[in-house]
Amino acid sequence: MPAESASGWRRDAQARSFASSSPPSWRNHWEDRGYAYMLRRGWGITSRVMRRWNAFEAYYKQGVFAKETTNEERSRMFVLTCMPTKTQVDLFEFLQGATHAVHAVYDELYTTGTYPVVVSEALAQMASEDVLQVFQRKPQRQTQQLAVHAEPRQTRLVLEQLDIERLELIAVDYTTTRLADQVAADRGYEEEERLRLDVVCDVTEHVRVVSTGLAAIDDHSTFQTTFKWSFASNVSESDQLDWTIVDATEFTMKSTLVTANK
Repeated sequence: MPAESASGWRRDAQARSFASSSPPSWRNHWEDRGYAYMLRRGWGITSRVMRRWNAFEAYYKQGVFAKETTNEERSRMFVLTCMPTKTQVDLFEFLQGATHAVHAVYDELYTTGTYPVVVSEALAQMASEDVLQVFQRKPQRQTQQLAVHAEPRQTRLVLEQLDIERLELIAVDYTTTRLADQVAADRGYEEEERLRLDVVCDVTEHVRVVSTGLAAIDDHSTFQTTFKWSFASNVSESDQLDWTIVDATEFTMKSTLVTANK
């Protein structure tokens, strides 16, 4: 994925699920290091939350958080973004990067119009292997649905326009792992901190359907599509901010308009 220096949009390796009932990974090893350490970390988090409170109010007012989330959930998401010791995440920049990612993924999925979709090198750099499989299934399902009078291999989909109707933050997770002494010495920090940010996205797809089968077809279809993506990055150091798509739901598609143009 092309780098967005301020937001850290490049590659990462670790995939995580959208929902987790596990206790925070940081709790036990922070407690093991004693009261003074817990107090220092807690004070650092509190200080960062207070310094960035104006940013939280801006996020709240300008629709960064998903409309279905509660005030408590929004506050929690913001606090979790303040947990990293050395990395500050700007959620406006993050969502801007996520918007670029949506367009980039769609461009890659529909560039060739081939069936089945071949994963390009650019697309492989954007997401984990499990997510790539979700991406591949999307245009293949769409082609099978639209190839009514022709074989899917004789049907080509062209994405003429993509409108992002909403892209909002729906969940945040923070994890940290205490590193072994030698690993910590090599990396220059004692804990590996990670953030995972989940977004919900609604888009309108304007798709041209071209068939070269016995019944030549040149149609235009419009789809209302919803999906959720999860982005993760190592945030142990500010220069390690490096987002990738590590989890994704299946695309929920609803055709809203079909016009024949034979």
